[in-house]
Amino acid sequence: MVPHDLLHLRRLIGNQWLTPAELRRLQEKKLRRLIAHAYDRVPYYRRLFDSAGLKPEDIRGVADLSRIPATSKAQLVELPLKDITARGTDPRRCRVTTTSGTTGVPFKIYYRPKDLTRINFGWVRTYLAHGMKVWHRIGAFRGWHHEDIKKNWYEYLGLWRRLTLSSGERPETWIAELRRWRPQVILGYAMTLNLLAEAISEGRVRNIRPKMIFHTSGLLHPRDRESIGRALGSKVVDIYGSDEGGCIAWECPVCAGYHINVDLVVLEILEGLQPARPGQEGDVVITNLNSFAMPLIRYRQEDVAALSLETPSCGRGLPLMKDIQGRIDDFILLPSGKRISPHPFYWAILMVPGISQWRVVQEARDLLKVEVVAGRDFGGDGPAMIEANLRKIVKDGMRIAVSVLDAIERNPQEKFRSVISKVRSEG
Repeated sequence: MVPHDLLHLRRLIGNQWLTPAELRRLQEKKLRRLIAHAYDRVPYYRRLFDSAGLKPEDIRGVADLSRIPATSKAQLVELPLKDITARGTDPRRCRVTTTSGTTGVPFKIYYRPKDLTRINFGWVRTYLAHGMKVWHRIGAFRGWHHEDIKKNWYEYLGLWRRLTLSSGERPETWIAELRRWRPQVILGYAMTLNLLAEAISEGRVRNIRPKMIFHTSGLLHPRDRESIGRALGSKVVDIYGSDEGGCIAWECPVCAGYHINVDLVVLEILEGLQPARPGQEGDVVITNLNSFAMPLIRYRQEDVAALSLETPSCGRGLPLMKDIQGRIDDFILLPSGKRISPHPFYWAILMVPGISQWRVVQEARDLLKVEVVAGRDFGGDGPAMIEANLRKIVKDGMRIAVSVLDAIERNPQEKFRSVISKVRSEG
């Protein structure tokens, strides 16, 4: 098993240097295999295909995928496990990952162990492309407590040894653990990395200096990237991934943009029901080419992004996408129906001195609730400044309620998100 895994990793590393045509042939070969498997063994997809008048042989390539209706997390959560897993799959022998979005309803995704290994190799390829070595120690943040996490087989060989840190712990605990572990690589997401960077700066900690930092989830704002990198003395590399899709796309060390792992996923950008033009923002829909226990075909990722107009200059055949604009649910929906990206809210809040932590929650179409934790330099006019800055973004017709708190409640089982909308577009 181990030699076979290593051979697959070697092939995956080599795939990035294939030509776009070679990668397309590889991708479509995997796609046809997954489609046939899902139709034959998964009741949900058989019903979906039959309702659309489709047979597996109708899907010969990526261009044919648009004939299949897209599927959302909300649809799958409502179905019994036997409807969305392949016939013959023993859930007890699967590896399970759990994702939770704005609804707070957990969605368990089942993978065959060999498939999850191949998905994980997509992350490894990204790390290696940025100079990570197999002997580097890793400090990895997770959104829940991790007492039961076991070592992988390769860690016993001294490869990719990992210290897992819970985002539910205090930053002082993270610093003590990182000082002890001395990782060359840190993995995490923006808010946790920001809290770590803030604690390191305030404590004037000088002995936590990884060679590289990988941001692996959520939206990485340029200001966050700069402050995290400055505090930890390292470049921050952004990766676009999810439990449903694995490592979907990653920042290239040479090109401007994110390489799409087309040998692992099919990524579509849709404007409505139609493919978006290169450079045009749209909703992200993925097909995980290694999801055989629980196939995910044309799965709505609930993100907004755009394909790049650029051709890779690094020699890789993997195509490029532009910056990810954030979760769809994190866009603020104005009374007029217009959606606003989270980006302006970062600037509006962070322009006010003395804010150590914050969150904006859209409770209703016309109500924004702003929670802030005041730092040393936060003045009495801070709430009024916040409201004035936000008013420039949302204009009139929106109520803004600012609360100054001792702490913002955080669920350690979920990723902290700074901009949350509980409002859905009727469209």
